[in-house]
Amino acid sequence: EPSTSGRAYTLAIAVPGSVIEAAPSAEAAAVIAGQIARAACIFNVDEVVVYDDSAAAGSTTNDGTITVATATLARLLQYLETPPWLRAALMPGASAYPELRAADAMCSSLNSPHHTRGQEWRPYQEGVVMRSEPGMGSFVDVGSDRNAHVSQDLPTGRRVTLHLGDSGPTASFVPAFSETMLQARVVAPSEPRTRLGQHWGFSVRVARGLSKVVKEAPHKGGYDLTIGTSEQGVAREQSELVLPRFKRALVVFGGVQGLEEIAENDEALAQAGKSATDALSMYLNCVPGQGCTSIRTEDAVLVCCAYLHAAIQKYGHGAA
Repeated sequence: EPSTSGRAYTLAIAVPGSVIEAAPSAEAAAVIAGQIARAACIFNVDEVVVYDDSAAAGSTTNDGTITVATATLARLLQYLETPPWLRAALMPGASAYPELRAADAMCSSLNSPHHTRGQEWRPYQEGVVMRSEPGMGSFVDVGSDRNAHVSQDLPTGRRVTLHLGDSGPTASFVPAFSETMLQARVVAPSEPRTRLGQHWGFSVRVARGLSKVVKEAPHKGGYDLTIGTSEQGVAREQSELVLPRFKRALVVFGGVQGLEEIAENDEALAQAGKSATDALSMYLNCVPGQGCTSIRTEDAVLVCCAYLHAAIQKYGHGAA
């Protein structure tokens, strides 16, 4: 159940696009993305960064292109994060992508609060603007038997987060649209988190190279805690793990190449004389004594987020 005190801090994870490069089929790629998306929801991840870990992306002369695998993984994560009833309106060309068709067939529901359809009452709901009338507001499809009405004139097709009231819905007849509608107001997508402590999905960002994962942070002041995960990192018992107090945390995962090799191929880091351990504020081995020779990234996301979960909650500013 969500906290009533809210959560001020945010958690981001960064995964390399190469994680699906060797996937033998669209179905396999979808399953890998589904595992990452599911872990992100379980452990309250607010942002997933997909970074291109190819040598070309790490070059300072990169022309802005990214690998097909990076684009595909980002597209899959965006699709899976989108509430199912909004996908047709927000991603109308989805059927043209075999990996997105595979996601519909192969991936389990995220069971995230923002995926709850309107029939189950929650104070907040995701929706898509279906129609606007100048000076009359907009009507929004929220997956309910009734559409919602907001006072702003919004662009058709825009995804919005709505507050429908804390004690239950209020419906009234809206002459401009000739129907009885739920009364709502548009809020920031972060409000369910900051006000109720409720996880409300994750944004997806693409970065061209490891250095830009940190450099292009969407927050003013960037991330104040960055954690690299590697077999070469410091091993600590979960109960003994201490983190600095933080507001914006980022956990970075390697791929087929470890973070060490990825950092070596990043020209911006190389020119600054920085290794992976220098570029990040902490470098941890979350699975000391692992039984296999390497851990797949999609498994590492689940295992490492579980290892860090209690400490993230304890040391995050504004933690409930």
